[in-house]
Amino acid sequence: MLYAYSVLDFYLNSLGTAVANRMAENDAVLMMPDGGDGDSAIDDSALTGQPLYAMEVANPGSAWYTGNDYKHRDVTLEEIFHMVHDTGIGTTYNPQAAPTVSRTIADATKNALPTDEKDWGTSGLWGFDSADWLKELNQKDSIEQEYMASVIDSYYGMWDAYPEGDRGMWRIYVAKTRSDIKAKDPVGYAAITAFLPADYTVFFRVGPTFDSTFEMLPRAPYGAKSRYLTSVALTGDRGTGLVGNDRDNVLMGQLR
Repeated sequence: MLYAYSVLDFYLNSLGTAVANRMAENDAVLMMPDGGDGDSAIDDSALTGQPLYAMEVANPGSAWYTGNDYKHRDVTLEEIFHMVHDTGIGTTYNPQAAPTVSRTIADATKNALPTDEKDWGTSGLWGFDSADWLKELNQKDSIEQEYMASVIDSYYGMWDAYPEGDRGMWRIYVAKTRSDIKAKDPVGYAAITAFLPADYTVFFRVGPTFDSTFEMLPRAPYGAKSRYLTSVALTGDRGTGLVGNDRDNVLMGQLR
């Protein structure tokens, strides 16, 4: 829950008060049910907000995070941004508080897809082998949200360790890493850098089950993700440590 709080805090700090206020006006709610999407004891009808399932959260320091476990892919960045996008930023068909950001994302989405819809899923920069899904998203007015989530995940290192090929987001996005985005999807790169910073600007907490030294460096097995952290606190009561990076770090010992 604290990890989700940090991610939401990061987005809202980056996007500003107008987006946060609009989300409040729209009664935006993040729900964190047990299980996974499609595999939960909680019926979908009970979910009145944006869901973020327990089996799909890999907070820093967890075994899923340090082991780059894609059986438990961390969707926290994606799902929370969906909520912020829909209820705060706005989209082409649902304008909200940040029309400039919304338009930038819409233009990047359009650039990532072939001009002719019949070519969706076979060419372009995003949506490979997913033609039916893309058409469904387009009908639901959620195609911009899903494209931008793919860019965000690759930008913050979530797919660097993925062992199957050189694409991101289950191989549907041409860019697997931040450098890939810049080289292969420059319009997407310009879009994300227009409203999100290069590094996380809020505190993250290393989970209490972690029992080693947490490194915020590329050399760590999970370093593709942790390299973008700047401020980190340890939790729990194990003999853990922190190694920072070349940013202006704030590092804190165990918070209990």
